[in-house]
Amino acid sequence: MRARPDISSQSGMTLIEVMMVVFIIGLATGLVVLTIPPRPTPEQAT
Repeated sequence: MRARPDISSQSGMTLIEVMMVVFIIGLATGLVVLTIPPRPTPEQAT
């Protein structure tokens, strides 16, 4: 009987990969927030 290959060491994401995903999402969120035009204050609306 053959032993099944050990794939547990290759499954999942590494810490660096998770940190890169969080960093990219943070950059995208920052760009979206910076491109949203500011809402006028009540003094400017009148």
